[in-house]
Amino acid sequence: MNNSIRKVKLISRNILAATAYYSKLNQLCSLIFIEYQKKNLGINPKLSFEVGT
Repeated sequence: MNNSIRKVKLISRNILAATAYYSKLNQLCSLIFIEYQKKNLGINPKLSFEVGT
């Protein structure tokens, strides 16, 4: 019984760690993409949808 509870806690902790890791990674990718847009388009990234019009 104790072993199964320990495994569940370990799996839960691993899932939380992985979720936090991918969340930070996604946040970093978003920041890089925004900087890329600013550099290459020379505009505010919030207005990037207006470039095609």
